[in-house]
Amino acid sequence: MKYVYGPLVWNCLSDSDESGNYLWNGSPPVGYDSSGIPIDDNGLQCLPLACPLHPNHKPTIVCFNVVIRDHLPSIAAFRTWFDDNYLILSDHQIKLYIVRWYSFQRTKTAQWHTIQQTSKTVDEVIDVLWP
Repeated sequence: MKYVYGPLVWNCLSDSDESGNYLWNGSPPVGYDSSGIPIDDNGLQCLPLACPLHPNHKPTIVCFNVVIRDHLPSIAAFRTWFDDNYLILSDHQIKLYIVRWYSFQRTKTAQWHTIQQTSKTVDEVIDVLWP
């Protein structure tokens, strides 16, 4: 069984099936936690905090977004992690994961809530944040 989180499909060193795209050198996943992140048999998450997909990721490079009047991770910083893990994502996909990451954060601006309420799709949110 392959474990999936966003664009990541876990591939462990012990797997004979190499169809995954994310090489995980720790204990293999056996299930998912309440956040949907794959966990090993000790209940530990199989996703490092350095991964920009992790809800608790702390980005090192941020850009002020005038639309929501808050800082968002830079597209380049997200791309670097994916490139380092040999994953090719388009700018649009990276923007989608930045929006997803921001939605997990505890504090969000009033402008964010307005955009979220008036947009019907994530693509509409992306179009508003990156005109």
